[in-house]
Amino acid sequence: MLRADPIAIVGMGCRLPGGVVDAESFWRLLRDGVDAVREAPQDRWDVAGLFDPDPSAPGKMATRWGGFLDSIDGFDAAYFGILPREAEQMDPQQRLFLEVAIEAIEHAGITREQLAGSRTGAFVASYYNDYAQLQASDPLGIDSRTLTGTLHSVLVNRLSYLLDLRGPSISVDTACSSSLVAIHLACQSLRHGECDTAIAGGVSLMVGETPMITLSKVGFMAPDGRCKTFDARADGFGRGEGCSVLVMKRLADALVDGDRVLALVRGSAVNQDGHSTVLAAPNGLAQQALIREALANAQVEPWRIGYVEAHGTGTALGDPIEVEALAHTVGRPVAGAGPCLLGAAKSSIGHLEAAAGVTGVVKSVLVLRHGEVPPQVHFRSINPHISLTGTRLAIPSRPTPWPGDDRARCAGVSGFGVGGTNAHVVLEEAPRIKATDPPDWASPPWLLPLSARSAAALRALAERWVESLGSASQPLPALCAAAAQRRTHHEHRLAVLAGDAGQAIERLQAFLGDAPPSGWVAGSPSSAAAPRIAFVFGGQGQQWAGMATELLATEPVFGRPLHRSTVPCSRSSAGRLAKN
Repeated sequence: MLRADPIAIVGMGCRLPGGVVDAESFWRLLRDGVDAVREAPQDRWDVAGLFDPDPSAPGKMATRWGGFLDSIDGFDAAYFGILPREAEQMDPQQRLFLEVAIEAIEHAGITREQLAGSRTGAFVASYYNDYAQLQASDPLGIDSRTLTGTLHSVLVNRLSYLLDLRGPSISVDTACSSSLVAIHLACQSLRHGECDTAIAGGVSLMVGETPMITLSKVGFMAPDGRCKTFDARADGFGRGEGCSVLVMKRLADALVDGDRVLALVRGSAVNQDGHSTVLAAPNGLAQQALIREALANAQVEPWRIGYVEAHGTGTALGDPIEVEALAHTVGRPVAGAGPCLLGAAKSSIGHLEAAAGVTGVVKSVLVLRHGEVPPQVHFRSINPHISLTGTRLAIPSRPTPWPGDDRARCAGVSGFGVGGTNAHVVLEEAPRIKATDPPDWASPPWLLPLSARSAAALRALAERWVESLGSASQPLPALCAAAAQRRTHHEHRLAVLAGDAGQAIERLQAFLGDAPPSGWVAGSPSSAAAPRIAFVFGGQGQQWAGMATELLATEPVFGRPLHRSTVPCSRSSAGRLAKN
C-alpha cells in the first residue's frame, strides 16, 4: 500500500458545456445552478432522422439532448506548428486536449521552455473513437496521417512529442472511471520518481451518432438527456462532452518552485467489481472497499470528508447503491463531525464519460477553495430507494457554505466504469502558508506583458484579461509578475503600463479599440529571420554619487537586501552606504 507525501495540483484547464472555458467560468455555472444541457446541434448529426423516443427502435437514438460544446471543429493548428492537412486528419478529441493541456500548463505558470526535455509525464483518458469510424466510411480520404490522427495512444503521445516531455506518456481507458484512474497513475508516477511534473486529464466528444444509439439500446439514456442525480425522477443519464486537465507536482517540489497550490491529492485507490450479478451493474461492496482503501492511502479519517463528488449518473439502480456505499464509509455519524454533502456535476453538464472523473476533481477543487458547495441541479425529491436517515450525508438544493476550522477541508471524488473498474480520489484544501516577508513589488506603474502566436489570438487574450481583471483576487503587481515570469512568450506582443487594475482594463480596451497607443504598445516580428543581438558597453566613468537613490526608493527587491547587508556595518563607513 503506497503512502507518501501529498501531490499538489498547481494548474487546471477545462472546456465544458454552457460556455465554460476555464475553472472560473465553471464555478459560476455551478454556483448559479445552470442546466447546460440542450438539443443536439443541427450540424452534428441528422437529429430528426435518428431520433425515436422508443429505445428499441432499430438504428435510432432515444434522446436528442446532451451537454454539447460549440465549434468542436475549431483548432489553432498554427500554434502547435501543425499543418492544416494533418490537423484535418486528427481526431477533434486530440485537438481539444492539446489546447486545454496548454491552458492548464499556463494556469500553472509553467513555460514551454521549462517543460522541454523535462521528466514530465502525461496520463490522459479517452475511449470513444467516433472520428476513426467516420474516416473509415470514406477510404479514399485515408492518408499517411490518418493513423496517428486517430489512435488513442497518440492523443497523449502527441502532447509529449510537441512539448518534448520525457516522462511516461500513457493513454487510459477504463470507461467512465478513466480520468480518475489517469490521476491515480499520475500520482503514483510522481511518488515513485518516474516524473517530476504530471499532466493528467480526460477528453470526450460526441462526434458520431453510434454511441448514442448503442447506449439507447442498453437502456442507459434519459429521454430528456439530463442526469437527475439522487432524485425520484432518475431515469438514466444524459451524455456530455468536454475536456479537463490537471497539472500536478510533489508538494515539496511545488513549494520550492514557488507554485500556487490549488489543492492536494492526499490519496487514491483503484479496484474492480469482480464477478457480480451483471457485468455492467455496480457493486456496492466493491465501492465500499475502494473508498476505505483510498482513505487509508490518504491517511484521512472518514469523518473528515465534508464533500463527495459522486459518480451520480442519475440511474434508478446506480444512485441508491452508491449512496449506500457512502453511508457505510464516510457517512457514519461521528461526534463533532459536520455533514458530508453530496453532489454531481453531471446534473449540470451531462456525463462526460472519459472526462467525467477529472471534471469532478476540478469541481471539488473549486468547492475546497471557495468553501461552498453548489446546489444539486434537478434535485427536487429524494429517490425513494435512497435513505439518508442515520447518516451525516446531505444533498444541497441551494449554495451551501462549508464552514472551515483548524482542520483542512477534505473531499472525495468517485468514478465507476461500466466494466467494473472503480476509482476514488481524496482531496484536501491547499495548505495555509503564511508569508514570511511582504512581496517585493516595485512602485507603480507596473508592466503587464501579454503575447500570443497570432494577432487574432493576442486580441482574444487581451479580451480575457479585461474580463478577469475586474474580479481578480490577486493584486495587479502579482498578476504582472506572473505574466512576465511564468508564461511562455510568443511573437505577437502587447505591453501595458498601469498603476491599478482599472487603468490596465482601460488601456487593454484602448488596444482592442485600435486607439492610438498611450500607456501601451504592441508589435510583432517584421520578418521570419532570427532577431540579431547588439551589445552596448558604458565604459569607465559612468557612475555618480547618489545614482541608485531612485532605485532604492522605488524597488523593494533592491532596497531590502541592501538594508540587510548594511546593518552589521552600521558603525563603519560602509553603514552609511544606504544613506549616501
